[in-house]
Amino acid sequence: MLDCPELCVRETRHFHGEYVLTIEDILSMREFDDTIGKGCHPIDTRPVPEALKQYPLPHRWSFNIPYRALVPKSVDNLLVAGRCISCTHEASGCIRPTVQCMITGEAAGVAAAICAEHGTPARELDTGNLRATLAAQGVVL
Repeated sequence: MLDCPELCVRETRHFHGEYVLTIEDILSMREFDDTIGKGCHPIDTRPVPEALKQYPLPHRWSFNIPYRALVPKSVDNLLVAGRCISCTHEASGCIRPTVQCMITGEAAGVAAAICAEHGTPARELDTGNLRATLAAQGVVL
């Protein structure tokens, strides 16, 4: 039997969403009206982004993930989660780890349930209702 190492792909394609999350958004801890959760994974991409020089990270650092990054621009009633959300290559280094994938997955599932219940297109979802539902489930917003 021949053993071979496992090939792991760290980054593939990203959907172009209603919002493209950037490394500057992440490093500056930008607030969004439609935040669906907070990530906290350090930058894990090469080369190291130049933006790190502009935004020294505080001791207790986190970043916000907007719902609009889960809504593809060109496809109706589709939500994406995990490493394929709308973000730049540099931001992907913070988005693709497991915890952030769980955050976006829960938000996409809850959003889909709300949309189905109210007959609302995903692009027109009331993010206030989504945020309230996520907060009631214990999501840190």
